[in-house]
Amino acid sequence: MNFTTGKMKPDPSGRATTDRTGDTGRPLPAEYAGEGYLGLAKAARNILRNRRLRGRYLPADLFADPAWDILLDLFAASAEGQAVSVTSACVAAAVPVTTAQRWLRELERQGLVERQHDDGDRRRVLVRISGAGRDAIAAWLTATGGT
Repeated sequence: MNFTTGKMKPDPSGRATTDRTGDTGRPLPAEYAGEGYLGLAKAARNILRNRRLRGRYLPADLFADPAWDILLDLFAASAEGQAVSVTSACVAAAVPVTTAQRWLRELERQGLVERQHDDGDRRRVLVRISGAGRDAIAAWLTATGGT
């Protein structure tokens, strides 16, 4: 949800998201510039979409993997130049907020995500995939062909 307008807004994949605030202001490393990285981000979004689709046909709680969903979402957001609030990352996990927050803390402890205060609104905390997290997800997506 956009805290300014209080409304949901679609991201480029067409799904409703929350708190996507635009460019992160951080340049991507050269190896992630261009279409290749965006292609990997598209693959990550497809995986997330397919995971949600699976939940329409089978009990979703059988396949809950909030850490993975958070990492895929943050990876794609990084490629798309989008900042992600903690709230939005919790929505991406498709689990209760307390569960998602616990996984965010663990991912941060593992060095896969980073938190920072939003310069535009110091009350809000943003989360992004770390360089190590980005490298790991990119390597996995490349190794698996993004499937």
